[in-house]
Amino acid sequence: MAILRKFLIAGLAALIAAQTAFAEPPGAVPQKKLRWNAGTIRIAVSRSVLSAANISGANAVDAVKRGVRAWEAAAGIEFEIVLTDRENASGPGAAGDGVSLITIAPNAENMLIFGRDDLDAAAKTRIFYNRKGAITEADIVLNPTQQFSTDGGYGAFDLESTVTHEVGHLLGLRHSNVFGSIMYPTTARNGSTGIPGVLARDIAEVDLASLRELYSLAGGDACCGVVSGKLNSTPKSVRPTEIWAEDAFGRVVAETTAGQDGTFRFGGIDAETVSVYARPLARNTELSVSPLGEVSFADGAAAITKRVHRQNRGFSLAAIGLNGLLSDAALRMVPGQTYNVILGGDRLTADGIDVFTSSPYFSIDRSTIRDLDYGDGISAVSFVISIDESAPPGNYSIFAADRAGATDALPGAITVAAARR
Repeated sequence: MAILRKFLIAGLAALIAAQTAFAEPPGAVPQKKLRWNAGTIRIAVSRSVLSAANISGANAVDAVKRGVRAWEAAAGIEFEIVLTDRENASGPGAAGDGVSLITIAPNAENMLIFGRDDLDAAAKTRIFYNRKGAITEADIVLNPTQQFSTDGGYGAFDLESTVTHEVGHLLGLRHSNVFGSIMYPTTARNGSTGIPGVLARDIAEVDLASLRELYSLAGGDACCGVVSGKLNSTPKSVRPTEIWAEDAFGRVVAETTAGQDGTFRFGGIDAETVSVYARPLARNTELSVSPLGEVSFADGAAAITKRVHRQNRGFSLAAIGLNGLLSDAALRMVPGQTYNVILGGDRLTADGIDVFTSSPYFSIDRSTIRDLDYGDGISAVSFVISIDESAPPGNYSIFAADRAGATDALPGAITVAAARR
């Protein structure tokens, strides 16, 4: 605990900032959805991955290939993977060199992709596309100054999960606000969340929903649910707002961000019925999480127009953890087990909040909610949570409410794991 106290002394904001960020792909136009039109995407893996001194463990190229193939297996997108002697990512400009490259070569050209503000990023992807939004090339640079591992080495970034995240960008996906998403914007080093070994390598259902919508997979909207709507009374001062959907089991299955005018849309939802929630993303806001209602996809699409009540809350959630460590990485849990979980944030007190989930597979012993002392600027509570042995794999949210019913949430903060690959 003393080590954690030293780490957290600057406050919770510093804790979250310490999580290394993935960098959003440069050049992507926020208003434009980017995607490949090619039936098969050809990716060249630089031989620099074979000889990189900053990758520990065996079979680095195999780990990179698994990170690519994960999307192929999950979404039916075909890749052709080849080895190449090329080392340099294409420079910024209207067109690249036509080769989509994965490299870790420590040269000036590759380091320039990180810029002054992203030097601590695990990796970065540069995307080239035409005026119609068709991707023509995407280069992934693994940061030559960071340590990677293929075998869960403590303190290193997991190579496979890093590549899986970046290939999501290569395919046109942007960052997700759902903790358990492979596209979550920050990543933790192995072991840094209090759990030994590698972090999740899984592509979450929320990622697949985004991919289905982007590529109209499996019949596009005809195969899947679509939710569109507008938040009528969310003040512009707290926009943008995160919108997410949970299935009947309480698993997060889709998410998006409402625009400045309060409109939102997300599709690719593989569920018959979902419950939809809204959470302001703006910093320093203290507005409550709002349930937007239950949606049934009888005809494949549904619309929501919701007047959001401006209920203030006197606390906020920002982090979750085990074994005395807090982070914004999803906790990976096993069905049939019991855990002592920590929630961190602002003005959290054991006698001031209730903790719950929306899933029937979780049981929280409210008599175990306890205050924890992490020093000035941080408040935290711990509690015991049990998972039913029949809980299906997926990402589940954790909620907290004050005595007036005002609520905050960490969407997808608990990952019930499938069998480890």
